[in-house]
Order: sequence, then structure tokens, then C-alpha cells
Amino acid sequence: MTFRYGWMNRVYEVILFLQTGIPPFAWTLHHNLGHHKHYLDPALDPAAWQESDGRVMNRIKYDFYNAARVYPEIVRIGGSRPKLLKRFLIWTAICLAILGALLWHAPLATLVVIILPMPIMLVGLLDNTYQQHQGLDMRTDATASRNTTNRFYNLVSWNLGYHTAHHKHPSVHWSKLPKLHQQMRNSIPDELVCDSVFLSACGKQQPGTAIGGHRRKRLLDAQVAYTLEQMKGKALRAHVESNVDYLLEMGSKLRLSDLVSEEMIRATALKYASDMEP
Repeated sequence: MTFRYGWMNRVYEVILFLQTGIPPFAWTLHHNLGHHKHYLDPALDPAAWQESDGRVMNRIKYDFYNAARVYPEIVRIGGSRPKLLKRFLIWTAICLAILGALLWHAPLATLVVIILPMPIMLVGLLDNTYQQHQGLDMRTDATASRNTTNRFYNLVSWNLGYHTAHHKHPSVHWSKLPKLHQQMRNSIPDELVCDSVFLSACGKQQPGTAIGGHRRKRLLDAQVAYTLEQMKGKALRAHVESNVDYLLEMGSKLRLSDLVSEEMIRATALKYASDMEP
């Protein structure tokens, strides 16, 4: 919510629709009730970043795959919230009526200035979310999001860089997120906080912050355990052996490849697999 009064927010959202193609209550269903509810489980997240076999989805595929399923996901989620879905449909009709009036009044200008940029804006919006969670340990709120304190990033994104606080307190006004971030900063791993306009810079080990052996082993154990949890029902030795490359890929997201050897990752994975065998 941007304004105190609901009607102001609706007017603002109609204006945003003419820029992004996203009508009022669309993100309420997709983001608030879909993504926020299920972001710790990539298999259920409507903005999925994980393939069915647990691998991290390619960024380009993520953008277009999730853009194509935005509206089907809105309708699916709205099935359990019929009143909210009805509001979405009513405001979508209003937005389309306004767009139709503009198209009738100035067809070429409306097509070039408003309609054609809409899918580009939608794909761009989804692309900006790719680095927020992909490849991270999704077992806790503290380890599931990348954060940036960069002033420019947070200025243009309404403090979305404070992403852990955003998920931990989804109903809090965006202006209060920096303070909440500071309050919970000690619970967020250092590698998941950076000062960059690019979220991809977060999650990389910073110079002078070498991780000790105990914490290094704990990170590795957590990553392997999470990976095997994603393979539940299949995590026998042979299956893990066939997914060592994936474990290495996942480990690199926490910069484990800089801290431990491939042999250590392989040995730890097989140890967990042996423990899980009947």
C-alpha cells in the first residue's frame, strides 16, 4: 500500500497498469498470497526459480516461463479467494476499458507508447526478482533472501533491497523496512547482504571474511541436507551420485567451491545418502 486511502491506491494502480500491464489486485493475489506464502518452497512458489529436478532454472527461462504463467497463477490462487478474484476481474475490466478508449482515440500512439512496452515491463519486473532467492537455503527466512543496502536500488524499488525484512514483515509499510533490517541484521548471514545495485553481488564472499573450518562444514552440511530434502523419496546413493554436479552447483551459490574441495562435497553427499538408505 502506497497511500492511506484505498481509492488513491486504486487510481495509482491504474496508472501503473498503463505502464506495466498489471491491473489492481493482480500482485495481491500473485505476490502477497502466492509468493509470500510459498517462497520457502520453490515447488509451490508462483515465481518458481527451481526446475522439477531441483536444479536452478536458467535466468532467461525464469523470466519468460514465469511471465507466461502470471495470469494463470492469479486465477488459480484466486480460486480460494473468490471475493478478491472478483475485485481483480472488475478492475481488470476497468483498466481494459480505459486502454480501449485510449486505443480508439490515438491507436498508433497507444500501441507504441503503452501496449508494446507492457510485456517488456512484465518480463523486466520478473527478471529483477530472479536474484532475490534463487539457489539459496530456503529452510529459514534469514537464509532465503539476498539483501542490498544500496541507496539507489532501494530508492527505485521502494526499499525492496531489504528483502528479508520484506518477507518477514510483509504487511509493514515499505518506509519502515530499513529499520527492521537493522533490527534483524545479526540473524542474516553476512554473504547475503551487500551494497550494490546488482543483487548478484550478494552471496559472494567478501575479501577479508574467510570462513572458518567449523562454519564452513556447517554451511556444507546445511546445503547438502537441503538438497537431499528436495530429493525426498529418491535420495539413495545412486541418485545422489548422479546429482553431485548439482550439489556442486548449489554449493557454489554459497561460495562453497572457494572454501571446500569437490571431494569434500562429494564425500558429504554420499555420507548423507548412506544414512538415508533403508
